[in-house]
Amino acid sequence: AGGHRVRVLDTGGGEVTPSQQSTASTAGGDRPALLLLHGWSDSTYTWRALLPRMRGAFRVVALDWPGFGYSDKPAGPVPFPALAKVAAGVLERLGIDAAFVAGNSMGGAAALQLAADYPARVRGLVLIDAHSSATVGVQNPMLASLLVPVIGELGAYSIGRAVYRPIVRGLIHDRALADAETIREMYLPLNTPGGRRSMLVQFREIAAHPPPWELAERVKTPTLIIWG
Repeated sequence: AGGHRVRVLDTGGGEVTPSQQSTASTAGGDRPALLLLHGWSDSTYTWRALLPRMRGAFRVVALDWPGFGYSDKPAGPVPFPALAKVAAGVLERLGIDAAFVAGNSMGGAAALQLAADYPARVRGLVLIDAHSSATVGVQNPMLASLLVPVIGELGAYSIGRAVYRPIVRGLIHDRALADAETIREMYLPLNTPGGRRSMLVQFREIAAHPPPWELAERVKTPTLIIWG
C-alpha cells in the first residue's frame, strides 16, 4: 500500500444483527469498517484492548505504519500525505470503500490528512490527541534530544529498555498501564532492522512538517475530537 509492505490486522466482515442494520456499510449487511491508525513509535499493539470490544459492531482494521511495528522500514521519513496514501491503499486492497477512521497522535494527524485527501474513503473521523507527537516530544527532554544532530543519532541507536520505560510512562497518565508486558511489546519493534532509524527520521519529519491548520478546513466529515 502506497509502495510499502504493511502489516495489517483485520477482524473481517461478518453478518450484523437486525439492530445493527442501520449502520451497515453495504447492501450485503456487512459490519461497517473501522480503521485504527496508531501514533509515532507505536504499532497495532496500542489497540489491543479496543479490538475485542469493537469487533462485534465493526470490521476492525489496524495497521503498522511504514517505519514502525512490523511493516517495512523505509530509509527516509514518510510525510503525512504519503501516510494518508498508505491508509487509503490499505482500504482499497481490502475492498473497503469507506471506513470510520480513528487515529492517535501522529495517526490522528494522518487521519486528518486522509479525510482531506480522500474524503470518499472516510465516513467518520475520531482524532485522539491528534498532531500531538511533535508538541509532546519537544516538551519531553529525552524526546527533544532526538531533534539535535548527532545527539539524536546517539540516543536513537543506544536507547535501551531501561531508558525506554520512563519515556513511555511519561506519556501515560496511569503509569500502572505501562507494565512489563506493555514495555516489552512496544520496545520489540524498535529492534527490527531499520526500526531505530525509522523512529528517528519520522520524529524529525513530523516535528519539521506538521500538517497545516488549513488542512482541517478541507475536512467535511463528521469528526469527534478527543484530548487527554
